[in-house]
Amino acid sequence: HETISSLQGLNGLRHGDYEQYRRYATRRLRRVRKGANFTYGRGRQFVQRELTAEDVEASAPLLMVPLLNSERAWAYAMQLKQEITRGEGNAAVSNHLLRRLTKAVQWSAAFEELCKVRADDATRLEANAYASWMAANLDLERGEWAGALEKYTTAHRICEDMGTVGSVELQDLFTQRAEEIRQSIRFCNYNLTGGSSSSTDAPPTLTGSGGDLLQAQLDAVLVDARKKQAQTLEELTWRSHTIAVRDETLRLAIVSARELDGDLESTAADDRSDNQYSKVLNACEDALKIVNSNISSLATMTGGTKLEAQREDLRLLSGYLSHIKLTRMFERSKRLVLELRESWKIHTLTFSANKSSAAAAKSPARPEDIVHLYGSLTQILQDMLALPGVEEDDDLADALQAKLASVRAHRCYFLAETYSTNAKVWAEAPAQEPSGGHPPPASL
Repeated sequence: HETISSLQGLNGLRHGDYEQYRRYATRRLRRVRKGANFTYGRGRQFVQRELTAEDVEASAPLLMVPLLNSERAWAYAMQLKQEITRGEGNAAVSNHLLRRLTKAVQWSAAFEELCKVRADDATRLEANAYASWMAANLDLERGEWAGALEKYTTAHRICEDMGTVGSVELQDLFTQRAEEIRQSIRFCNYNLTGGSSSSTDAPPTLTGSGGDLLQAQLDAVLVDARKKQAQTLEELTWRSHTIAVRDETLRLAIVSARELDGDLESTAADDRSDNQYSKVLNACEDALKIVNSNISSLATMTGGTKLEAQREDLRLLSGYLSHIKLTRMFERSKRLVLELRESWKIHTLTFSANKSSAAAAKSPARPEDIVHLYGSLTQILQDMLALPGVEEDDDLADALQAKLASVRAHRCYFLAETYSTNAKVWAEAPAQEPSGGHPPPASL
């Protein structure tokens, strides 16, 4: 995908010139063949040669032959598509478009087969995604929505997972590619359901042995990529601390936790799911278990400054991972608090406007439930203040103390609301001023 993106961006597709890109692919294809002495000859000397895995092993650049052929045929099809869109096409042009897309699918399948024999796991997955996407384009053009949806889903799943590993540039490339494919998935869903289903907003899940096999391949590639990242993660920086990470198993666990946390951070706040939060929390918990195990193994040892340095690094790693975990716990609990507050506010206003209403008589959220959640938020913030490394960071400690004061103030407010709605406990709240049912400030 990186190679294709570079070729397309530099040769016409940045401004939608498919003809320029097609001509470039033709020239590049001839240079590759000539450089590898894999030409067909001309005139009576023409001999059709089939590209085999042995040829690719002897000359690696030949792997570009099926890819460039596929790109050339696809670019020609897109050029014809533009002519049809401008009203310059006819039935013959439409048929020519389908023939070019069919040829692109054949070459992409040949490219995938060669990659299965001569490429690494990551490249094989990329070739699978490319071939699936190309085949889906053909199905889409034929109006075969179910087939196109299945193939787009395979390509989307691979690109989405590949967008979580590697360099930042590669992650952005795969993420952008996955989003482009998502639009095609929504279009297929729309045509399959007539626009009457909410499923058009999300790609379907692959099921059966094919989906399990693909997931196994993806997991293997992701594990391998994380191992490579872990090899370079000799130290990390948290706030003002530089922390050495000596244990390889711990490195892998930290890489996994940081990837999941990064995915969550890149998701819009309103779109974050409980499943994403659970994955981050579980990954942090796994890493913390390794840290605690290492701390226990060092506890019985006696040594000098190097041993103390290891203990200090593990102590700070425990603070770093716990900070990520507690931060996400706070976010998830805060979102639930805001939902309950909004529900309670709507009930309060409805009850004030129409006390005889059946909907107003039954509250979906009680003030004591909100008090309980604010108590949980208070405990989370107190645990964050007690983390290793926080006491030495005045800015972080001040920010946490400010949040703690705000949470305690809101808890006090809803405690007063609880007393005001339970007349029998008025005597227990002589210092609490009844609020009269007015909603609290919007800020937390």
